[in-house]
Amino acid sequence: MVILKVQRTNEPGLENAVVINSNVQELRPYSEIQITKSNGTQHRFRLIMNSYVTNGYILINEKESKLRRLHLNHKYRVEGVKSSVIDKKAQIDYKKLNLAGCTSAIEEIVRRVFRPRKFPSDMCREMKIQYIRGVILHGPPGTGKTSTILALCEYFGLEPKVINGPELIKSVFGKSEQAVRELFEEAIFDQENKGDSSPLHVIVFDEMDALFRKRTSDSGACETRNGIVTQLLTMLDGEKKLNNIIVFGTTNRFDMLEPALLRHGRFDLQIKIDLPNARERLEIMNYHLRGVRKSGNLSSNVLTSHLEELANITNNYSAADIAGIVQEAISEAFARAYDNIITDLGKLKREECNICVEWNDLVTAFHKSEKMRQIGQAQFQTKEIESIIDYNQ
Repeated sequence: MVILKVQRTNEPGLENAVVINSNVQELRPYSEIQITKSNGTQHRFRLIMNSYVTNGYILINEKESKLRRLHLNHKYRVEGVKSSVIDKKAQIDYKKLNLAGCTSAIEEIVRRVFRPRKFPSDMCREMKIQYIRGVILHGPPGTGKTSTILALCEYFGLEPKVINGPELIKSVFGKSEQAVRELFEEAIFDQENKGDSSPLHVIVFDEMDALFRKRTSDSGACETRNGIVTQLLTMLDGEKKLNNIIVFGTTNRFDMLEPALLRHGRFDLQIKIDLPNARERLEIMNYHLRGVRKSGNLSSNVLTSHLEELANITNNYSAADIAGIVQEAISEAFARAYDNIITDLGKLKREECNICVEWNDLVTAFHKSEKMRQIGQAQFQTKEIESIIDYNQ
């Protein structure tokens, strides 16, 4: 048991969870903690440990803190407890999930989309429960929207149909709408012939803003897109509703989507995936280092505290950016392991490959990434300046 003061944060992904400094030895064996107030009231939270929290404090989501009346800078008794139902409400086995970060989005999808489908179909019909058939993941580029969907499909043994925008744009009038209908044919056939025993079908529209933009009265390509939007709405919310299908969509431009898609019975669930916080960046880093670590090619000088430090300073980095740093560090190790002039692509023998990813490789990769980001930002600002027309000339 320890006494800690409350700090508040608006950091995403901390609903029903708290963060405590990893130096608090008494709480390390636990995955949950219990906070006891002076009046005896107790609150349980999922425990996350990290070095970026000030020692002697417990970091709590601001809304959770206010809801449970845990006051800022007040001292509370905190003790570890054995895992309970709090960790199983919408949990899946994350060790089997081929993904890191995006925890809150994953739990929301599992809780609202997949978990209700575990219950008998006749019982759901009696209770007038409508399955969620449409899910949109939106947010900045590189945050893991498509990866989250594909990882969940792999976890549940589903084979998604992944569609990119240009695949559905046809030059012949009416062919695009037909292509949309064809995506649903298997699900329609299975529901008609197998009923409640029908397998679950998944369709993924990647970068869906390319297809399902706000409808306009323009002719040509816009008319084709209007037809695609209308056809999708018919398939999702038509007279014969399909209960054996989930349609996922990803977009960086949520504001461009046709508003009719967001009405009840269509894409009911919309989840924003923001840039990862420090805790999630550390998870992503460890995820991409897992192969190097497992094969014994990660140097002992890469300490947990080093990775935590790197996670703290990579603010505003996306999951893809973090993956890029790790891959660049591995490339540095490869270059050091074989620095001869390459004259052919013949494979080396395994015993000749003395590869070791060191802390300095990660630091070098980070600095390269920072340099590229600064160049990109400078180019963007230059283009912005050049686009300004001086009408006084």
